[in-house]
Amino acid sequence: MKTFVVLATLLAVALAAPQGFSRFAPQQQQQQQQQGVPGRNLGHPWGPKAFGPGLRNPYAFPPNPFQMRMLQHFTNVLPGARIFVDVNGEAQLTDQYGQEIEDIQTNFGGDLGDLWEF
Repeated sequence: MKTFVVLATLLAVALAAPQGFSRFAPQQQQQQQQQGVPGRNLGHPWGPKAFGPGLRNPYAFPPNPFQMRMLQHFTNVLPGARIFVDVNGEAQLTDQYGQEIEDIQTNFGGDLGDLWEF
């Protein structure tokens, strides 16, 4: 009789639990829609122009958010620019081929490269 009660209880619990539903599912859908590409989750909040082993890596140091936002603004202004994030959390501006961009001259003769080096 005890086994019947235990099996019936397990069956009731299994049938009552929603299958394939997570309480975080609406939040995940909202995050994917905010990234601009439906159905594609990058796994990091820095957008499609950021890449490197320092992203989506639980063992890497997180990059400086202030520096990442500043570099995102640079990538929006400079065509072909990307952000490379290393495992130690260091972010640097690169071109589309992964080569570091060192000198960015403005129309006024200033060097923008000095602005993001800490």
